[in-house]
Amino acid sequence: MTIPQGVGTNSNIHFQPPSLTVVIGINNTVGWNDLDTTTAHIVSSVSVPPNSIQWNLNMTGGNSYCVTLSIPGTYSYELRLPAVVVGIIIVKTAG
Repeated sequence: MTIPQGVGTNSNIHFQPPSLTVVIGINNTVGWNDLDTTTAHIVSSVSVPPNSIQWNLNMTGGNSYCVTLSIPGTYSYELRLPAVVVGIIIVKTAG
């Protein structure tokens, strides 16, 4: 996932891509690259499947962070500081 340049000051800019589908055991480690060097951001889970972890990633421009999602379901997350941007990750089982 990419946090584009300017997302902190322009509410019309969103995560790229805005949603993502991954498969457990194949590509279920999701990374965020923060390309917005104008401000720091916090990427936080909002809604996760039962027994899943919640996360809060403190990001600054140029940094990357990863989260491994191992429970099937829909994960919604948001970016704060200063604008609110939302995204969705759908995690499926293999086969």
